[in-house]
Amino acid sequence: MTTGENGGAAVPARLRELPSRLLGQASTQAQRLVTEALGRADAHKWHYAAMVALEESGPVSQAALSDRTGIHRSDLVAVINELAERELVERAPDPDDRRRNVITLTALGRRRPSANSSSGPPIPTTADATSSPSPRSAGAGCADWSRSSTRPRTNF
Repeated sequence: MTTGENGGAAVPARLRELPSRLLGQASTQAQRLVTEALGRADAHKWHYAAMVALEESGPVSQAALSDRTGIHRSDLVAVINELAERELVERAPDPDDRRRNVITLTALGRRRPSANSSSGPPIPTTADATSSPSPRSAGAGCADWSRSSTRPRTNF
């Protein structure tokens, strides 16, 4: 056993090397980096998702945007409101069905880096972002997986 994460209790060796745990740690770190990078641009993950979907597909109904992004329809209303307040999207009645709204990127929204970046939100590389070894360890630990190493263990 070694010293624990964040100065806590020691983490057992089998847990430190468990691929699913390493992937979870890498995912947590990646989410933190994306959230911080988008925060510096005064944006959120859902803003990014909505703007990218609109940039790729053009004007769509709120329901279609919800389906494309996986953002629940009730949550998407708040996202669209925030983007509309910033004049990044426009909400207008659908000319074919007035009960529906069509969401469109504005000219300002099309110029926003989060909408037109093909590589995703601007995040620093792992090496630049943190001195924490967990993402690197996760990558190294997961890079050499084989079918036999991913089978469930019966003794755990």
